[in-house]
Amino acid sequence: MNQNIPAVILLSFIAVNVYVAAFNWEVFSTVLNIELGFGKVAMPPFFFLFFFGLLAILILWIFEYRRDLKNQITQIEKEAKITELHKDVEIEKLKAGGAKHIRDSVFENNKNKESTSPISDQKKSIETES
Repeated sequence: MNQNIPAVILLSFIAVNVYVAAFNWEVFSTVLNIELGFGKVAMPPFFFLFFFGLLAILILWIFEYRRDLKNQITQIEKEAKITELHKDVEIEKLKAGGAKHIRDSVFENNKNKESTSPISDQKKSIETES
């Protein structure tokens, strides 16, 4: 909806100017000398005002589009950062879970090795003798 506001303003501006020009063509077609500060121009004053009004609306539209584009880029960057952080959290969980799994398997392997090693047999025989 927000993207349509400049288009609605532009079309309204054009529609109002065309409507007024249609019923007051003599006023729109009257040529006057317009002082611009650096020289005089002979042209209809309403065309002059229409041109600069249209130019102002188009410039505002460009800035609005640029702002919306910047907001979309910022939103996409934030979503990418959130996705990256979620992946980092998953990797850390896997590392932590994997480390626990490795630690448990090493503990089990050490336990099994102690029970079958000759040294553990000697320890058991010494413990039973005492």
